[in-house]
Amino acid sequence: MAGSGDASGRRLIVGLRAFENVFYVAGAIGMLVMLTLSQDDAVGAAAPADLVALGAMLAALHTWSVVIGTLIFAGLGCLTLNVVLFRSRLVPHWLSIWGLIGGLGVVTYGLLGILGFDTGMGSPYMLLAMPLAIQEMVFAGWLLAKGFQTGEAQHRPTPAPRVAAAA
Repeated sequence: MAGSGDASGRRLIVGLRAFENVFYVAGAIGMLVMLTLSQDDAVGAAAPADLVALGAMLAALHTWSVVIGTLIFAGLGCLTLNVVLFRSRLVPHWLSIWGLIGGLGVVTYGLLGILGFDTGMGSPYMLLAMPLAIQEMVFAGWLLAKGFQTGEAQHRPTPAPRVAAAA
């Protein structure tokens, strides 16, 4: 993958995936704080009404972390990855096009969650994420079985290691 466009695409993919993981961590911390508050020794420190409100806020933090981080940023990262794969021809076009379609489905799924639609477990909107889920498994199998299609790398001889001359 030569060219500055591919390098900026790779940086964008890494940035989107890193930002996605920030949301994963925030959601996990929210659930761990809720677990801590539910323990007997922590309950005595606050009024029950305050704990109910705080629990609702922490549950909302988790829900929004999933919708924004997992669905929106994972979908955008998937779209970016598959654009780079399509342009570089490292995998067959049908595989990267499938990933683009799946990424659009995941972003749409996330946008529905932001707009207030129920996108929880068992929601019919989960079907929007299925093409990407299957594509990622096929993509992993493809890479394990065939690897990337690097035409120039297959025909280029491996250079001999350089050894510094003793003075």
